[in-house]
Amino acid sequence: MAAAHASCFSMALAAQLGERGITPEQVAARSFITCDNGTRLRSARSATVRAPGADRRRVEEAAEAARVGCPIARVLKLEVSPELSAIPEEAGIPKALERVQRLVEGHETVARTARQVFQRADDDNDQPTCDLLTQRMQVHEKTAWMLRSLLE
Repeated sequence: MAAAHASCFSMALAAQLGERGITPEQVAARSFITCDNGTRLRSARSATVRAPGADRRRVEEAAEAARVGCPIARVLKLEVSPELSAIPEEAGIPKALERVQRLVEGHETVARTARQVFQRADDDNDQPTCDLLTQRMQVHEKTAWMLRSLLE
């Protein structure tokens, strides 16, 4: 179900971007579906759009239109939590230390996002997801710490 939802959203988002005159280099979506007590399906979906020069507001409008029009979400009556990538794409090739700084920022962003998702999983008493997120947070926090040492 998650793969179908992500694929459907990616295609719908690409179409909505095209209608707004935005030609993306890449559109990628992920969906994680959970079921509460066998009655309510919830999807945490994330999408990344690489479209250099595109106005973020217009990309977000396209994402909202794709979310509303997603047939998979409607058929499955999914409660969807849409999120666009919090890590921006780079334009050009930055200098070495600037790349390291961007890596630090990216790892910190992933750790923060995992912490937010952890709260949702913990509220739903989803221990396997909590365990996975704890491991991911540790990896990203440790990596950010090690990369920061290169900047000093």
